[in-house]
Amino acid sequence: MTVYRKFLLLTVLNAFSLLASAQRIYKQNSVLASGNWFKISVAQEGVYKIDVPFLNSLGITGSISSSQIRLFGNGGGMLNEANDNKPIDDLQ
Repeated sequence: MTVYRKFLLLTVLNAFSLLASAQRIYKQNSVLASGNWFKISVAQEGVYKIDVPFLNSLGITGSISSSQIRLFGNGGGMLNEANDNKPIDDLQ
């Protein structure tokens, strides 16, 4: 690869990264700003049990009060087909 092609590729990649980072505006006070977070997916709708063995499988050990555990979700579903809608950047 010639020096010119390397320079052109680097310029394009740099411009793309600046454009991509400039498109997102995040909330100032996110619930995700502090704490330990675990993303849990589910295969089907329904009621799921979060018990001690499951928490241990995530690396959570010791005594934890149930008041310290919070569950969040945005309802799942498909993304909007219209790409001009801004996606939610925080948990509702």
